[in-house]
Amino acid sequence: MMLSDYPHVPRRRYVLKALALGCTLALEPALGRVVAGASETFGESGARVLARVAHTLFPHAFVTEAQLARSVDLLAASAACDAALSESVDSLLRDLPRDFAMLDAAAREAALRALVGSEALAAARRAAMGGIYRDPAFWAHIGYPGPSAPFGGYAGPGLVDIDWLDEDER
Repeated sequence: MMLSDYPHVPRRRYVLKALALGCTLALEPALGRVVAGASETFGESGARVLARVAHTLFPHAFVTEAQLARSVDLLAASAACDAALSESVDSLLRDLPRDFAMLDAAAREAALRALVGSEALAAARRAAMGGIYRDPAFWAHIGYPGPSAPFGGYAGPGLVDIDWLDEDER
């Protein structure tokens, strides 16, 4: 028998999505305590380096310092909840060149490529995605109109109208 023979068993992808959502929701209260406190967790220079890591991972020209700071704050919140992650991020900061924040983009990318596969770099990437892509100010730059739920979903405002099908096929 295969897993597909059991329709009531959730697929791995759905389980992972639910876990990710649960972790994100669990972190939200912690963010209030950590916002702008990442320098307390990682030190002033560590927070600056982690902001450069976020910008190196997502090198959009229109990313703001506030979005990068939020990325570091998200990583600090995760590290505050997980001692192993905190130690991993400290190890990442030790493994990066001392002048990482001052290096040019190519040198920063090369330094990060040497650390691919580390849990801390993966956590920094997830935090950077959250800090940058969750910001409504960023959405305008990529053409995302925002969540559709307040407008009745995508079907309500006609965003998924299929005018090329006959009426009886819709």
